[in-house]
Amino acid sequence: RAMGGANGHAVGRRYARDEAKNAFFADIVERAADEVVAAVGEPRVAALFLIGAPSRGEATVVETRAGLYSLSDADLVCFTTAGADVAASRAAAQQAVAALNLELASVSAGADVSVRPISSAVRLSPLIFNYEFTRTPALLRGDPTARNALGTVSIEDIPPGDALRLVHNRCIEQLLAGAEDEDERGVLRAHYRTAKLMLDLVTAFLFVRRDVPLGYEERVRLFVDDVRGRPE
Repeated sequence: RAMGGANGHAVGRRYARDEAKNAFFADIVERAADEVVAAVGEPRVAALFLIGAPSRGEATVVETRAGLYSLSDADLVCFTTAGADVAASRAAAQQAVAALNLELASVSAGADVSVRPISSAVRLSPLIFNYEFTRTPALLRGDPTARNALGTVSIEDIPPGDALRLVHNRCIEQLLAGAEDEDERGVLRAHYRTAKLMLDLVTAFLFVRRDVPLGYEERVRLFVDDVRGRPE
């Protein structure tokens, strides 16, 4: 399928400072938005948002020998209408985005989608993801007043453990990105699945003992050093 959204919703929206790069990323966003709406069903989409750096006009698109490539992904949040089957909508949207990502692999880091019921929009759990989401969401589809209906998240209410998980996940992503071959990536993915649980268990155990390192950085550093030091 050729690059380019069918409905032209991205016209006038700023994703990147450079005009050519902005148009390039806008096409990716439109394709992802179209796929999500088609998979969920337009009547069941209450609002579809783009979040993260691109929603602030800070998408990172680089020039390569093969052409433009987007290092930023199109991170979407879809709220379904009342009464919609959220689980089925989520599965359909994620399957559609996964197929799209295969098509976009040569030009983009791809897209991601979170599907939630509209009732959750006003009762957002205190997590870093939701805090960042509510700061600069860009409405792509749905009711223009939907953004005003979003709840807020106080940074004081975010549990410290959520910060630790975020730092841990980013460290593992860097390990995966630096893996030289598929065998090594497979090993690191296995560590991601098992070591994340172990890290949480160790942290919980340290809290029980009232003996926890003061900084998350120290715990994460020790964890990453341990992963890198494993002979396998």
